[in-house]
Parts: sequence; structure tokens; C-alpha cells
Amino acid sequence: MDKLAKQKSNANAGISDVVSIFRNEWDAAMLESFTIKQNLEIVRKELSHALYQHDAACRTIARLIKEKEEAKK
Repeated sequence: MDKLAKQKSNANAGISDVVSIFRNEWDAAMLESFTIKQNLEIVRKELSHALYQHDAACRTIARLIKEKEEAKK
């Protein structure tokens, strides 16, 4: 019976080790996902700002070209 008790103990330890490994991998995956989502939000804000600046620059250039053409007339 001593062998059977050791086998059950080893099986339980093996399962708990596997569960622990899975938990650690899950935690690492969730942390990576969270970090990626944070970085994505930062990049989205930077892109939005850059697009706004580009649009403003295009409007300014168009206005200056129009003023230049009107001044030529």
C-alpha cells in the first residue's frame, strides 16, 4: 500500500506542477496582452495626433496657395 500512496502522491504533485506551469504561462500571456494593448493605445493616440497635424498643414498650404494666386491677380 505504501507504493500506491506514493504513486497517488506523485500523480497529484505532477498535476499540481502542470497546473502551476499553465497558470504561470497564462499570467505571462495576459501580462503580454495587457502590455500590447497599452502600447496600441499609445500608438493610436500618436497616429491621431500626427494625422491631425498633417491635415492642418495641408489646409494651411492650400490657404497659402489660394492667397498667393489671389495676390497674383
